Amino acid sequence: MKKYFLTSFMALLLALSVSACNRSDDDMDMVDIDDDASTSGIDQEDETDLDDQEMTIDQMVKVDSPVAEATITNPVKISGKAVGSMYFEGTFPITIEDFSGKVIGTGQAKVTDDANWMTEDWVEFTADVAFTKPAAGTTGYIVLKKDNPSGEADNEMSLQIPVKF
Repeated sequence: MKKYFLTSFMALLLALSVSACNRSDDDMDMVDIDDDASTSGIDQEDETDLDDQEMTIDQMVKVDSPVAEATITNPVKISGKAVGSMYFEGTFPITIEDFSGKVIGTGQAKVTDDANWMTEDWVEFTADVAFTKPAAGTTGYIVLKKDNPSGEADNEMSLQIPVKF
């Protein structure tokens, strides 16, 4: 996978270099930069830190099916949409848990129709997740997790959908 990523990255850099080299000076827009914020139209006091505008998991993923409290069958079909930052390589993890939090099934949500997941827009997903019916209890959760390839705890996010078995 690293070799594929590196090859894709190099191809992108090459394409950008060729594109930049093919421009003439007439194609370049010249912009005057004014250091005085009062005349540049930027109010520096109103600028906000992007970290303060992080989305909650409820704003990042919307599940169409199954709905909360639905009775699910094995395997459960899950569909909905999520913003591109939920995905890594077009997938994000899903677990099925019993009422005590024990994982009884795992799977991956995948973008539909090879959609572009590298976007800030909504991207549709589907998943078929097999699970073992719990020995005790008749309720549990479908847990959709933001993919976190870094493994950093600060990047962990999940949405629990209560379901019945």
